Amino acid sequence: MKKQHKLYKSVEGIFNLKHSLEHVFFRSFTNHYEHPENLFHTHILTLVILSSHKILPMSEVSRRLNLEKGSFTPVAAKLIKLGYIQKNQDESDKRVYNLELTDLGLEVAEDFKEKHLTYINQLVTQFSEDERQEYFEAIDKVYQMTKRLEI
Repeated sequence: MKKQHKLYKSVEGIFNLKHSLEHVFFRSFTNHYEHPENLFHTHILTLVILSSHKILPMSEVSRRLNLEKGSFTPVAAKLIKLGYIQKNQDESDKRVYNLELTDLGLEVAEDFKEKHLTYINQLVTQFSEDERQEYFEAIDKVYQMTKRLEI
């Protein structure tokens, strides 16, 4: 029973960590970031995800955003309509649609990433240099170990 209790506390810690990281590093920044007209948090994150890859299937972008495909479709449609991304049918699998940034989408993604990095650097100045290094190493370690658990 004690092991179950410890595991539950660890799972609770995972949920708390997810919420805290999302809030501290993303939500609090995007609440102050001056979004291009008609774009919101999920739109910007979509552009950022696509900026790290040349082309991604819609299903992969929705997975990275932790959204059901049906919930992501209107996000993609709006970005296409506003000229931030393009949607093309995959040549090898006609059931798959790939998303790709336009020049305008890349410009917005790069602006967001630059300002976001400045924000994060300002945030962590409250830590000593050793604490900053330890903090980011711990995040990297948790990420690497979690990647090993992916199915």
